[in-house]
Amino acid sequence: MEPLCDIDALIDAHNKAWNRHDVAAFVAPLDPTAEIYDHPGELQLKGAEAITAHFTQLWAKLPEMSVTVKRRTKLENHVVDEESLRINGREIARDVAVYRVESCLITRVDTIE
Repeated sequence: MEPLCDIDALIDAHNKAWNRHDVAAFVAPLDPTAEIYDHPGELQLKGAEAITAHFTQLWAKLPEMSVTVKRRTKLENHVVDEESLRINGREIARDVAVYRVESCLITRVDTIE
């Protein structure tokens, strides 16, 4: 990991874009070949195009959905966020997102619900 990468700022920008439902800004911190997995390692989405399509559809169906980070832990090039998913401010689910960052881009996200 290059020392100039602010991992917190990278993940925070990604989450802020989620809450604005700004798919272009949401995908911007991702490596073009980024992968999103559900626990225990089931590939859900691969690549910017698939991720863009999925979140465009999700946010169209749930325009009031947001995410709040409850706790963050960092270890080298990994960030572990405990998150609260909300609709109209009401918590609907909690999950853990594990982000892997390489060359100041998110290359992989594993979610555990």
